[in-house]
Amino acid sequence: AVYWHFKNKDDLINALKAMIMEPFDEMDQKLAEPDVEDPLGLMVKAQLTFFKRMQDRPIFVKLLRIFLTKFEDAASLDEIFINKANCHLEGMSKIEGVLKKAVQKNQLPEDFDIRIGALASISFFDGLIHNWIIFPNTLTVETEIPRLLKGFNRMLRLGL
Repeated sequence: AVYWHFKNKDDLINALKAMIMEPFDEMDQKLAEPDVEDPLGLMVKAQLTFFKRMQDRPIFVKLLRIFLTKFEDAASLDEIFINKANCHLEGMSKIEGVLKKAVQKNQLPEDFDIRIGALASISFFDGLIHNWIIFPNTLTVETEIPRLLKGFNRMLRLGL
């Protein structure tokens, strides 16, 4: 049934990546504006938009479940791992950009460790995604996820 919507695995992976990165690409555009005042707020907004879009597009949740939990063979696992690693590195780069801008805007301490902050941020967000996809009834997009994201944002503002 998956191939009804996609030509092959690469097409599926590219569609998933584009869908995942869309709110963060929008965030990057806003961060490029010289008068941006709240880089950390933009990151939380992009993360919330991601979850809301996932909630509104159940086909992508099903595809991500397959992507995260089912592998046909070792070669398939390697291919998915490489794609996930590339997505992780791209996410790290985006988050580092947000954190650098947040330091410039005095949202974060001047001595904030950008790399550690980006690792913590992507680990937290990735964990939320996995929990939400694997256990969809344990976290709601309307209440718990916003609370968790805003709480993590407060932790970042305190210097991690």
